Amino acid sequence: MCRGTTEASNAGSTTLTVLDYGGPYQKAQETEYFEPCAKELGITVKTDEPTDFSKIRTAVDSGNVPWDLVNVTNDFGSEKNGDAYLEPIDYNIVDKTKLIDGYGEKYRVGSDIEALVMAYNTDKASKGPTSFAEFFDTSAFPGKRALYKSVSAGVLEAALVADGVAPDKLYPLDLDRAFKKLDTVKKDIVWWETGASSQSLLSSGEAAMGLVWVGRAADAAKVDGPRSRSPTTNGCRSMTTGPFPKARRMLKWLTSSLNA
Repeated sequence: MCRGTTEASNAGSTTLTVLDYGGPYQKAQETEYFEPCAKELGITVKTDEPTDFSKIRTAVDSGNVPWDLVNVTNDFGSEKNGDAYLEPIDYNIVDKTKLIDGYGEKYRVGSDIEALVMAYNTDKASKGPTSFAEFFDTSAFPGKRALYKSVSAGVLEAALVADGVAPDKLYPLDLDRAFKKLDTVKKDIVWWETGASSQSLLSSGEAAMGLVWVGRAADAAKVDGPRSRSPTTNGCRSMTTGPFPKARRMLKWLTSSLNA
């Protein structure tokens, strides 16, 4: 949950734009972070959505980047490939000691630890799965499964745990075994690529159950009636500066506020 600055070529600007994931997750960040930061720093914070890696690449390659900060998942902007699209974090400004160990990277700062959860539509299933093994058991728990179409989303880990791999023995991932397990439910998988689509799949009943972001599961339960949920895998998101020069003051503001 790291946000950011006003300087460099746009030093006189008082507007900062953040690219984020939308939905209840983004609304919560606006209330808890963006609005208090804007008030304290005397700036305007605008948001855009949803995060899309191809959109980020296209914007940077064209030299027309409309955002100052982007929120990305942990498979974008690593030490090996971050320099193509992101600016290095300035740890003379960002207090690295306020961060969880490993969350202060060269091109990104950890923003939150987020859960992927099992959720089910109570109109489609009288009871929901309580383990990954049950989630992959389409005989005992029939219906379509909504899964995130991303290798960083915990789907491969879920498949391996369902196949009997102990969580502390997951890495390095046995990809052949993971995909073999996914093949057992292949005809029942409905892939989702945005939080909105995952919520829609569950709410409409197109999918009886799914692995979805915790915010979307909670919102579906609140808006569309009861949905049961249980935590599964954790993932890390990163709020990063890209070639977006107005990010450092907000990053400093947020990290200075941690543990205050």
